[in-house]
Amino acid sequence: VFTANKRPLEELIGVDLIYLNRTRGSLVMLQYKMMNRGRVRQRDPNDPDDDGYREWNVEIDDQFMKELRRMQSFDRDLESDGSYRMHSGAFFFKLVKRNAATNSAGILLSLGHLEQLMREGALQGPAGGMRISYDHLAGHYLRGEPFVELIRSGYIGTRGATTSHLEALID
Repeated sequence: VFTANKRPLEELIGVDLIYLNRTRGSLVMLQYKMMNRGRVRQRDPNDPDDDGYREWNVEIDDQFMKELRRMQSFDRDLESDGSYRMHSGAFFFKLVKRNAATNSAGILLSLGHLEQLMREGALQGPAGGMRISYDHLAGHYLRGEPFVELIRSGYIGTRGATTSHLEALID
């Protein structure tokens, strides 16, 4: 595990943390984003159990988009007929609640999943900006432990020439 946060690798690739699985020949890279409490969602008067909770979300601002573009510039599978992967992409986002307990797992999205949500217009905020929220995701994300197990098993992450290429950049 390499920490790239606030270092040249983050400036180059746009990630904070890098997992290298030498046994499986794979790399997975994470960009951490803090989730902030959003506005109180309007309570549904027809639902007696609806308490109008505060929604947690991540604003997609200029900094977010710069990091996203850096990841996209390296998001290539250079050996598509290599080792089997459920997902051969390297890039993921980990969304963590601001000021949450240090052991809170957060939620994870692949770069491809985020791009799909953006294309579909699913991340539009109320003022026309974009944001990621629990409501938008509707439970369609990974939790921390299963994510780490997928990395350990080699079911996700780069393969072959892609891993070699990115390892050279890291070195």
